[in-house]
Amino acid sequence: MQRVKGAWADAYRKKWSWDSVAWGSHSVDCYPGGCPFRVYVKDGKVIREEQGGTFSQIEPGIPDMNPMGCQKGACWSRQLYGPDRVTQPLKRVGARGEGKFEPVSWDEALTDIADAMLDAIQEQGSEAILTLMTPVWPPRERGSSPMCWEPRSRTGTPSSTTSARAGT
Repeated sequence: MQRVKGAWADAYRKKWSWDSVAWGSHSVDCYPGGCPFRVYVKDGKVIREEQGGTFSQIEPGIPDMNPMGCQKGACWSRQLYGPDRVTQPLKRVGARGEGKFEPVSWDEALTDIADAMLDAIQEQGSEAILTLMTPVWPPRERGSSPMCWEPRSRTGTPSSTTSARAGT
């Protein structure tokens, strides 16, 4: 087969080249979320994503869940470079809905969040805080939860993950 030549062919080939491939996931507003994606990186920027078929078959005769990932997830990397992307903590300075914010430090933002969470737990109980998480597969046994679960387990707040166990 003869190789196609020309400036347009070179530009097309360049589009399909990358420096590295990594695994990624997204936290978009869907269920179950956390779908595996192959992330193609060129010059330090994500240039494309591809749904990953990593799930094993559950039972013979039943279709597996591969590839897992929706179109919202497939275009999620565009948000990384969008002009409206928030790149630092902001604090509302006007009335709610007014759209007035000012930049604050990460320490100030995290302190304000922690204080509000502790106040809510003290005033209304630990059920006032819901930790939104994607399922962990395979489900982890008690005592081997990821570090992000630790604050939830210490405060007794409920979790939305389907792999949560009673008493953990």
